[in-house]
Amino acid sequence: MALRFKSISEARRHLGDISFKEDGALRRTPVGNDLSANVAQIDNKPKNRTLSPPHQLLWDSVVQRYGDIEPVLELQDAVPGRRFRLDIAFPAHRLAIEVDGWQYHGKFKKGFIADRKKQNLLVENHWRVLRFTAGEIFNDIETVMQTINSAMNSKV
Repeated sequence: MALRFKSISEARRHLGDISFKEDGALRRTPVGNDLSANVAQIDNKPKNRTLSPPHQLLWDSVVQRYGDIEPVLELQDAVPGRRFRLDIAFPAHRLAIEVDGWQYHGKFKKGFIADRKKQNLLVENHWRVLRFTAGEIFNDIETVMQTINSAMNSKV
């Protein structure tokens, strides 16, 4: 059954006041993952930074379904020497998941161009990238999760 939300307020009510300070720290740390030790350094969510409602909903859904595969929130250094973060990543599968919204990913030409460069760098460095809009996440999270599942199960 797909979760659907009519507004950001409705999604926030559904999500509640979720904090990753206590229980989320373990979910963001890819313990025992050789690739993550070599390729990426984990920087926990910066203090006073909250996830957008669609990002939060997707993260919670990913952790619920794939928590044992060690998803990582806001992975840094997926591409050595670059300072960008991946919204959600599975380093062992080299799968990046980006949450796109107009606020950060299209409102200004500079941000739009930076996102395309980021995606191209990731692909050049053997990452697969899935991008989802806030609307896709709010309106049909189950289809989003099926797409992630297909990517996790595919061999490239």
